[in-house]
Amino acid sequence: MKIFILLPLIFSTHQLFAQATKSNFSSIDKRAKPIQANPVGPLSKKLTSPYKTQLEKVRSIFRWITENIQYDVEGYHNPKGVYSDLFRSAISSVDSVRQADYNNSIIQKVLTERKAVCEGYARLFKTLCDSANIPCVTISGHVRWYTDPIGIITDRKHSWNAVFLNNKWQLLDPTWASGKVDDKTKKFQKEYDDFYFLTDPIQFYNDHCPADAKWALFANPPSRQQFYKYPFFHPEFYKSRITSVKPTNGLIEVTANQKTIRIELESLVKQKELLVIEYPDQNDTINYAQDDSLLIEELNKKYASQYEIDGNKIYWDYEIKSIKTERLDIYFVDKLILTYSVRFRK
Repeated sequence: MKIFILLPLIFSTHQLFAQATKSNFSSIDKRAKPIQANPVGPLSKKLTSPYKTQLEKVRSIFRWITENIQYDVEGYHNPKGVYSDLFRSAISSVDSVRQADYNNSIIQKVLTERKAVCEGYARLFKTLCDSANIPCVTISGHVRWYTDPIGIITDRKHSWNAVFLNNKWQLLDPTWASGKVDDKTKKFQKEYDDFYFLTDPIQFYNDHCPADAKWALFANPPSRQQFYKYPFFHPEFYKSRITSVKPTNGLIEVTANQKTIRIELESLVKQKELLVIEYPDQNDTINYAQDDSLLIEELNKKYASQYEIDGNKIYWDYEIKSIKTERLDIYFVDKLILTYSVRFRK
């Protein structure tokens, strides 16, 4: 199975590049955030007892976690494992008893310290759902970051969840919905991202590859090897009503003599603007000394975007500026939507 069979799934009319319509949860979110309780039982009851539907209960649990639990950056970099010392093998000869004790110890640590790595987030979410009689599983697998070179298999292990709502399993990731780690300061920045709440399975697979393929929740998912090969679709991509995109391969190969590629999008939105950013920074590679007779306005015009619009399509025969370029970030109407990797061939 070739990787590109994923694209017809992504571009299906059923998806229309937008997440499924979600209810207005503002009142649930507002109520959930300040709730205080410990241990799990009382906390779960406070979060879910006012609501009748499973969806409302799941939302309340999810938003409490994403608002009240910080990502444990130091724990992530702990080579021994942030929870490994909590496992007590001597407590029982029965593995299920040992595992239950281990889970309870992790949950208590997370609730006490109010911080966790992905395993702690996922275990807490499942345990709160279990207490509220909501079917939930923890899923293990691998993720990719948009800064990772496309086509390179990494070993970024991760944990997330699925809940059974409205007669089907649905995916969510309380860790990634909580915020992000700043690349410069290496500190966690709380920034809620609703994209990872009940995410469409195909969109979720863009950066989450489950170890057990059945938890992809769509038919014939690509293999883990293929998972790393297609372009990185950012959440804003799915809001841009895009119906086709080129290139379809996430790794773009060029030569020093042939550095032009065609970037093409078709979108139903009326406003269309395209911007390409090269990394490392392309501005360091432009020889402005050759243009010292030009005014700033003329320089800006010379190096401005050269895209064209034809009906619903916007395209750009873009020439890569530097042989040092490793990544292309594609912006559509000022939103980062796609990332490609670049490789120069001799």
